[in-house]
Amino acid sequence: MPDLLDFFIYKSIATNCIQIETNWDLSSDHTCIIATLSTHTIHKPKTPRLTSPKTEWSAFRTHIVASTKLIIKLKQPDDIDEAVNYITCLIQEAAWRSTPAEVPGKDPISLTPPHSREIWTEKRRARNRWQRNRNPIDKRVYNQLTRQLKAALQDTRKATFGTYINTLSKEDHTIWKATKQFKKPITHVHPILQEDGNWGKKTRKKLHPSLSTSPKYLPLRRQTTTIAISKISSKHP
Repeated sequence: MPDLLDFFIYKSIATNCIQIETNWDLSSDHTCIIATLSTHTIHKPKTPRLTSPKTEWSAFRTHIVASTKLIIKLKQPDDIDEAVNYITCLIQEAAWRSTPAEVPGKDPISLTPPHSREIWTEKRRARNRWQRNRNPIDKRVYNQLTRQLKAALQDTRKATFGTYINTLSKEDHTIWKATKQFKKPITHVHPILQEDGNWGKKTRKKLHPSLSTSPKYLPLRRQTTTIAISKISSKHP
């Protein structure tokens, strides 16, 4: 058991603003830790993991059973170290074989400009101050930062869309992929003629029990289609 233990006590501080690291540079037997507090979000590297939720445990078990060889003698201390190293490497290899590679996704924090992130942080602080104090001045500052954040995000969206438009080209067919959705037909929901002569456009009016099922109350598109078919039939007996 260690005779000296380092620990930190904090309260009301976000965990993404705290980073704790171990200092291995000292030559003494005691290993100290260093805590870093920041007013901004600290981007920490992702903790490496041997498995993931997509790990195929049946394949993991099969590889362990097929590759295990009980031929190591456990008589000397070196034999025990060799056995531990063997089983460790076997578990790692089985986990790597049965776990698919993760596809790196887009980090929404990294896509946000630093200026917008700073405004976002200041806005949250101003909101916390206003919720604690209910001071009109804090409320005014909070509203001002909210408007600044909306304007900054709108500028970012415009710049991103402009960059996307400029990268479209007919050589690699990206422009056709972008305009593909424009060719999709738009389904129109036609109004229904009511008894008072008005057209019912809202769902509540369309489902009114006083509506009749006679042809004069059907959608206008169906009436037009019926008239067109009758004209074609009269021309071609």
